[in-house]
Amino acid sequence: MLEPLDNFPEVKPVFLVDIRHARRETAAGLLDMVDLGPEHLDRYPNELSGGQRQRIAIARGISLQPRLLICDEPTSSLDVTVQAHILQLLKQLQTDLEMSFLFISHDIASFIR
Repeated sequence: MLEPLDNFPEVKPVFLVDIRHARRETAAGLLDMVDLGPEHLDRYPNELSGGQRQRIAIARGISLQPRLLICDEPTSSLDVTVQAHILQLLKQLQTDLEMSFLFISHDIASFIR
């Protein structure tokens, strides 16, 4: 999950500035931003649900604090309830981080809600 931050050590996102020096705290902070607890830090991908894996992908995407995040099928293969939670999370992150999203999807109905 921290690979983007490892590849760009000069990037210091505002929301991670206090914990950027500590890898585990940084990862826990990112998980918290996508509504996952620190207990997910030591889990393998096969131990996570589809919605949890999607939240971790979102955490990786926002970790460098981009101005634009491209989301390719962010809700595919998720049940309707989890889709709604993921879309709500993205709306909240958009507001909190003042970032834009570009959605690529074949399911336009899920984004009109």
